[in-house]
Amino acid sequence: MLKRLLVLLSCVSFSVPALASESIFHSTSYARQFLELHKDGPGWLQLQADGERSWIYFPMLLQARCATSEIRYSVNSDALDQVFAQPVCDLRMPAGLPEATKLSAISVNLGPPPIETVSVQVVFNDGSRSEMLTYMPCPGIGRGVCAVRVQ
Repeated sequence: MLKRLLVLLSCVSFSVPALASESIFHSTSYARQFLELHKDGPGWLQLQADGERSWIYFPMLLQARCATSEIRYSVNSDALDQVFAQPVCDLRMPAGLPEATKLSAISVNLGPPPIETVSVQVVFNDGSRSEMLTYMPCPGIGRGVCAVRVQ
């Protein structure tokens, strides 16, 4: 009996997804679920706007970058007229970034003009788009980094 079972098992082939295109991290539905869970808190982006510095940070969106082709955003409008150049997907660390990643790879420095709002939309690898969300700096945060979603 054991011999028959071993012969049967030797005839069965097991397939393990090896191609990057088959990865869950390239899945639009997975990325949509992930971003839906995080759209309110901690939010898709973080802002720093203290009068001297105005920065937009994209940590949450970069965790889904293997399933996205673009991050579109606009400052103080809903035009979505800017594109953030996200780092290339690395399936060895699909949700992480290498230690040597520069600040410019995860953020945009807007200089001194104040950020009132930032609108953002994700374009997925399949061409579909997320809803547009708008965030504003957390009130009274000073030099901190924080954003709240505008409903």
